[in-house]
Amino acid sequence: MSNELITLAQKPIIEYSEMEARGLEVAEKIGLMNLDMIEANESNRSMMKKARAQLNNELEVFEDQRKMIHAAITKPYKDFTESYEKNIKTLYVDASAQLKEKIVIVEAGMMRDKTADIEAYFNTVRGDIDFLTTEKIGLNIILSASDKKLRGQVDSFMEKVHSELVAINGMENSIRVQSLYKTNLDLSLSVSTVNSDIEREKKQEAQRVEQEKINKEHEAKRVEQGKIRKEQESKDRLERKNKEAERIELQRIQAKKNAELNKTKEAELEAERLEQEKKRADEAVEIAQAESERIQAEKEALAKQEAAESKIHSMNFKVAGTIKQLKEIKLFLENIGVEYE
Repeated sequence: MSNELITLAQKPIIEYSEMEARGLEVAEKIGLMNLDMIEANESNRSMMKKARAQLNNELEVFEDQRKMIHAAITKPYKDFTESYEKNIKTLYVDASAQLKEKIVIVEAGMMRDKTADIEAYFNTVRGDIDFLTTEKIGLNIILSASDKKLRGQVDSFMEKVHSELVAINGMENSIRVQSLYKTNLDLSLSVSTVNSDIEREKKQEAQRVEQEKINKEHEAKRVEQGKIRKEQESKDRLERKNKEAERIELQRIQAKKNAELNKTKEAELEAERLEQEKKRADEAVEIAQAESERIQAEKEALAKQEAAESKIHSMNFKVAGTIKQLKEIKLFLENIGVEYE
């Protein structure tokens, strides 16, 4: 089938040999108008508008001629394009689109088969490393990639993971490193991250222990101040009760003397009232005295208990465990302030 379907039968011929000469005439005419010398003022406004209208009218005549030439040239091309689109291009485009759809269906099936084959191979070599997937390997499975090449990439990746897992098992913080490694498959990043986390945790624990020590000291100081204050209040209360009892005793003695001298009913009643008040004052003194003695007894008992608790004892024992466990025991002893050899 010949492709010589479209030919240009005749080149368009546009006669414009006089355009250059006409252009010189137009330039001379505009030059004679001395536009640069015209002052922009109100007196020249009407003249300038008239000259501008004349220029625009002349230009419009030329523009009409140009548009006529453009329409005469473009119409045959427009008619040709419509015929070409309908009779040639559309047929090719539609046929190509149908073939593309069929190719997509075929290649999709080929990709499914290829991906399934690589997945099956991956599952055979993965072993017990259940946290791995083909997505984590980052295989670029395309039809142009050979199965041999893709399997080689799987093998290389599995060898890398196996060797890094062996290295992790020999590390001090293997459990934490392996847990992080399973998520990122980056040995260096996993080790540095875990080390940074442990260092941060140690600092946090040291800060926690220090803060707990400070809190205990503050609490002990508060409790001690409370005991001192309570003891002093008890002493002050006992002193007040004794003074009150003494004052009432003096009043009672005086009232009794008055009753003996005056022999009046009022004096006798006052003496009886003060007698009862004296009894209540004595009872209050006894209560205050008992409270003071109780507080003193508690103070002495607590002092004995603290002395017993602060006494240093020694214990000999032997422990067995992994290096990690022994280091944790050592750290625990240091945190609670126990001396050891």
